[in-house]
Amino acid sequence: MARIKELRSLADESIFGHTKLKNQLTIRPVRRREHLFFNLLCFLFFRRSSSRGVETRPVGVAIALPYVLFSEVYFFRSQRYFVTIGRRVVGLFALEEEVDAVYVSALASNPFYRRMGIASLILRYTVAMARKRGKTAVELTVAKQNSPAAKLYAKFGFRLKKKKTRSYILQYQFQ
Repeated sequence: MARIKELRSLADESIFGHTKLKNQLTIRPVRRREHLFFNLLCFLFFRRSSSRGVETRPVGVAIALPYVLFSEVYFFRSQRYFVTIGRRVVGLFALEEEVDAVYVSALASNPFYRRMGIASLILRYTVAMARKRGKTAVELTVAKQNSPAAKLYAKFGFRLKKKKTRSYILQYQFQ
């Protein structure tokens, strides 16, 4: 109940006229001891974006452990980051450096904080980091059925690089 009141007060304060929220957001690297926590949050944030909410059922719990362990292998070479408000994680992302580009291997926001500019902040941060490191592009993959994310990426300036069976590889070139 307190959580609902907190969310309502955030919405009532109109902080998502973005200035107040943006001033509270912090991006920080994930510490090594937080890697499994990052993987678990990644699982929860992505699973809650589906309409079925599988993670609350026993099957979801059975999937979580292998996912968290597999993610440790998958993100092994990635630089992982949390987006926080105070001590609360509201978003996360993982980046991999390639020869000419930075690849966003994961980008997710807490379902309670969606459509509040967190993904845009992550994308701006990623582009700034890529430029600073002498890269010429930022790339990412988006599932074909994830139309809200695809719209955000198109609005941000990402263009189709390659079509796959279930996803698109998008690229944002800046140099």
